[in-house]
Order: sequence, then C-alpha cells, then structure tokens
Amino acid sequence: MTSIASAQDSEIAGRSPGPARWGRCAWYTAPGLIELHHETLPLPRADEILVRSLYSGISRGTERLVMSGNVAQSEYDRMRCPMQAGDFPFPVKYGYCAVGRVDEGAPELKGRTIFVLHPHQDFFIAPAASAFAGRSPLPLAADFPRRSKRLWNVMLFFMLAPRQRDWRRGSPVQDLKVA
Repeated sequence: MTSIASAQDSEIAGRSPGPARWGRCAWYTAPGLIELHHETLPLPRADEILVRSLYSGISRGTERLVMSGNVAQSEYDRMRCPMQAGDFPFPVKYGYCAVGRVDEGAPELKGRTIFVLHPHQDFFIAPAASAFAGRSPLPLAADFPRRSKRLWNVMLFFMLAPRQRDWRRGSPVQDLKVA
C-alpha cells in the first residue's frame, strides 16, 4: 500500500442533511491523471448502507497499472472491481480498499466500522451484504472470506498504526499517510 487518505467531516465533505447528498470520488481519467468528481447519492434502499470513508488504501501495483493506463485488454474483466464505475483504460472510478463507518442503513451495521471493496470516495452507497464488519469493532481476518483476509490484515494495520505513539518521523507509516 502506498497511500492512506482520510475523509473529512460530513459538513466539510459537502454532505447536506436533506435528500440531495453527494460524495467526492477519485476518477482515473488519463495516464497519470486523477480527478476529483462529485457524485449525487440516493437514499440507501433497505438492503444498502451509506458509508462515510475513514481510510482508503491505494495499491502500489494494481492502481499504478490503472493510473498509467497499462491494464492489458486481456485483463479488463479480471481487474474489474466489485463497485467500479467506468471502463478500462479511462475514465474509471477504481479502488477496492475502503474502511468506513456506516451512517445509515442496516440497523445491525449502523455506527460500525467496516471494510468494503469500494473505489476511493468519501461517502458512498454500498450493498449491506458487501460490508465486512466482523464480530468486534476491529475484526480479525478469520471473520472474512478467504480472499479478503490478506487485504483486511493490511487495512487493520493501517487502522491501528496511527494510534501508535512510538513511530519516528520517516517511518513507513508516516510516509504513507496523506492528509
């Protein structure tokens, strides 16, 4: 992982209290170019949740390929993320590493910290079934499907790392955080 971005508070992020709400999302629009777009969000349906992103991880390998436009055409289907918008090579809203808090939706998830395979966006609607909440506020990888365990362990590290007080300036975690 080469970057962790933190979402801002709801007022700063442009959320309105009424039904006309929006989120900011990153779109890869040309080789080496990422644009911040605004997306109108509908009210979540009964089987959906509204998530406020806390962290989003950007992969050094996969997303470098996407950003540079070097995803081989033969790999387009395999590289597609569950909630990706757009198509390769560009424009595409891509990402698969979001940790957030559920603001609205399924009562059993409301207020919980979750992991979702979602592109980089500060607020988003996702199927409730796609949220990995585990059995505790910070679940262990054992709580998730096999293919998500390694990814969750990486995200769990980044959720806990900022709480450590003994990180020195220039340590990998300090270099990876982006305000």
